[in-house]
Amino acid sequence: MPNSLFVGDAAGRPKDHTDTDRKFAINAGLRFETPEQFFLGKPEEPYVLYGYSNATPCIDANESIYPEARTDGKCELIICIGMPGSGKSTFAQMWEKVHGYARVNMDTLRTQDKCLTNVRTYLEKGIKTIVDNTNSSTVVRSRYIAIARNCNVPVRAFWFNRDRDFCEHANQVRGCKGGPVVPLIAYNTYLSRFDVPTKDEGFMSVEEVPFLLNDATEEHIWNRWYL
Repeated sequence: MPNSLFVGDAAGRPKDHTDTDRKFAINAGLRFETPEQFFLGKPEEPYVLYGYSNATPCIDANESIYPEARTDGKCELIICIGMPGSGKSTFAQMWEKVHGYARVNMDTLRTQDKCLTNVRTYLEKGIKTIVDNTNSSTVVRSRYIAIARNCNVPVRAFWFNRDRDFCEHANQVRGCKGGPVVPLIAYNTYLSRFDVPTKDEGFMSVEEVPFLLNDATEEHIWNRWYL
């Protein structure tokens, strides 16, 4: 490996059509040179690698505080908000397992009407519930809030506030681990409908949820370039 290198012209320079050759070399742990460097002895040219920078740290675990689960035996509704790949499902599944929240998810139920019906059923039974969907607009969120009001149940918003590059990267990581990969058009749809969540919608609070990697193995997968 120390004597190996990768030569490619997709190097992220202004004249290049893309940057994927250089990213491939980084993933493989290989020294990278352009054809001009390798064959002509020219110096390295300026370049930019596009997309989420895998050198960007996630959030320092020492500074990250998850929202607190309700432990007083009373009911509440949590509405998750965030793009595909922002960490909603991982978080919601953890709360389902650890804190006993009923998880309502469009991928499982297929339609929003079924999600609304399930939320109503759980809240009427006094079961703490977390809605694990993108919930991008105030219109969509208002339907769940209305059910909670009718059941006299408080509602919190958990905002997974990540940018698009981050979420697209996480989407590819999920695919690498054998999970479903969301088509990129889903991000356009989310952003075209997105409304910043505020307490004025009827939330008791709007809490941002930090992103944390689970372990060193996941970090190794996360730190690759995908796009």
